[in-house]
Amino acid sequence: PASKAPSCRRRFREGCMSSRMGAQDVVRVAVLHCDETPVYGVFTRELFADLFESDGIGLVHFDVHVQEYPAHWDKIDAVVITGSVASATDTQPWVLRLSSEIRKLAALAAEGRIRVLGICFGHQILAQALGGQVTRHESGLFLGQRSFCVEPNEALLWREATCSVMYSHSDVVSLLPPGALSLGGSVRCNVEGMVIGKHMLSLQGHPELSTASPSARRCMRVLTQHFAAEGMATREVADEALADAGSALPNALALQQALILFLRSGLCTKTMDAT
Repeated sequence: PASKAPSCRRRFREGCMSSRMGAQDVVRVAVLHCDETPVYGVFTRELFADLFESDGIGLVHFDVHVQEYPAHWDKIDAVVITGSVASATDTQPWVLRLSSEIRKLAALAAEGRIRVLGICFGHQILAQALGGQVTRHESGLFLGQRSFCVEPNEALLWREATCSVMYSHSDVVSLLPPGALSLGGSVRCNVEGMVIGKHMLSLQGHPELSTASPSARRCMRVLTQHFAAEGMATREVADEALADAGSALPNALALQQALILFLRSGLCTKTMDAT
């Protein structure tokens, strides 16, 4: 991981908003749940339902940790790959199966037939499955809020030079897969997110834990208690992370809206500098 955060420039996107918001059809979104643990997995259905609650978004849930998948990807418009306590480098059968399915999804996304969003573990396994590299950060677990500088090549409808998100991770993407562009980086994590073409997007952070929804607060309470009890986080770090989760981060709503727009119609790549 880089020891210096990249430079930031204020950017925004023009176009796309009105045409995206005008869509009337329900977008069929498959949420691929990658965890069943009591510290995260038991919350993910409610977390992602809260995050993506919007007219025109229809969620259907699949437990890929037990190898449950849609019968046909052509019945799905967009895919969300959740976080997990597992590592993208694990060799468990369900992780290997998910990597295989990701390669199929990447081929469909390249043809504009599906959108794919990866969150935390989902971000990491997208990179790993498509030829990148995931490694354990030398400092171990990061728990709580941090901000990263948004790179000029990012393609979300985003008006700010930085983005603040909640985090709970030890692994990082240390090498981008071929054809991927970084969304930006921080001192802690050089690849805070990535885009591949117009239909694949991933984030290292947890936007579903950044909204201060009741489900987000409950999940963060359990996570912080667990990591403190396991000695993976100090009590002070755990308490600070829990306090961060007590109110929505400043850009939480804007990030939520940007991700919903992505699920509806992909990325908007026409960019210009703010003046």
